[in-house]
Amino acid sequence: MAGLVRGPRKAAGTVAARPARTEEGLLETVRATAADVLGYTGTEEVDPAGLFAELGLDSLTAVELRNRLASATSLRLPTSIAFDHPTPARLARHLLTQLSVEPAAATAPAPPPSDLVADLCAAAFEAGDGKRAFDLLRTVARNRPTFRTEPGTPAFTPLGSGAEAPRLVCLTPLVPLAGAYTYARFAAGFRGSRTVDVLATPGFLDGEPLAESGEVLARVQTERVLARTGDDPFVLVGYSSGGLLALAMAALLSERGAPLRSVVLLDTYLPPPDRMDEFVAALMRGMTDRRDVVRGLTGTGLSAMAWNCDLFAEWSAAPLPVPVLSVRADVPLLGR
Repeated sequence: MAGLVRGPRKAAGTVAARPARTEEGLLETVRATAADVLGYTGTEEVDPAGLFAELGLDSLTAVELRNRLASATSLRLPTSIAFDHPTPARLARHLLTQLSVEPAAATAPAPPPSDLVADLCAAAFEAGDGKRAFDLLRTVARNRPTFRTEPGTPAFTPLGSGAEAPRLVCLTPLVPLAGAYTYARFAAGFRGSRTVDVLATPGFLDGEPLAESGEVLARVQTERVLARTGDDPFVLVGYSSGGLLALAMAALLSERGAPLRSVVLLDTYLPPPDRMDEFVAALMRGMTDRRDVVRGLTGTGLSAMAWNCDLFAEWSAAPLPVPVLSVRADVPLLGR
C-alpha cells in the first residue's frame, strides 16, 4: 500500500490549525490539507482552480479530507463535500458561507439529527417487511413537490478535463448515497485525457422536487446534457439503476440529433416490473447491513429512490441507433 502513495504523509490524525475566517485563510487550509491527504510535497502543488479529482482525490481520500476540514472548522460537512465543490477555491468559498451561519463557539461537529422516516424504513427492512417500508416511502414521495420543467437544482459535477473525444457524461444510480463520488475511481482512468462530468438526479437533497413522471425526468436531464455538451461528441454512462435513465435519455438524444456516440451500462440490470420492489428491497438490505456507510440516509433520499424506481417500473428500453456496451457481474443481484 505504501507504494501507491505519492510521498510522505502525516499521521491520519493530523489536523490543520484553526483557519482564519476569511476566504484566503480557508483556501490556504483547504490547499494544505489536500496536499497532505494526497501526498503532495507542498501547498503550491495544489492549484486553487484545479479539480480535486484530477489531483487524485477518490472516495476514500475525500472522506479523509472531509474529516480534517470538519475538525479544523468545527462544521458538519457531508462526505461528498469535495465533489459538491470540486476545486479548492470553490470549497473555500463554501466553507466561508457555512461559517457565517454556524455558531462561532462550536467546538466539534454535532452528530446528524435523527430522521424518523429513515429510521422507520430501516426498521421495516430489517424486520423483513419491505412492503411496509415501500408503502411509507411512497406516501412521503406523493406529498413532495414535483417539477415539469428545469427545477434549478444542482446539475453537473466535473471530475476531469481533456481534449480527447468523445467526452463522458455519467449518470448516478437512482438511490441515496450515490453522488458524483460514485465515479471518482472511474474518472481517474481518464485523467488529463477526456472531460468527465457527472449529472445529478434531482430529488435526493433536502428542498429538491421530484420529477412529475419518468418522461419529465428523461426530458429535463436530456436538455441539461445538450446544454452542457453543445456540439461535442459524447458517451452516456449509467451506473446501476442510473443505466435505466441513461437508456431513456439516449432515445431522446438520438431523436434530437445529438452527437451521442454510444451508451455504456455499468452493472445495470433490467428487472421485470413485477420484481422491481424485490430488486430495490435487495438494494436496501445491502445498505442497511452497512450502518457505517448509511448513517447519512434520510427520508428525502429514500423517498426519492422509491419514487424514481416507480417511474421506471412499467418502462421498457427501446432499440437505439447507437451501440450499447453492458458491463456487469456474472452473478445478478436477484436470483436467476
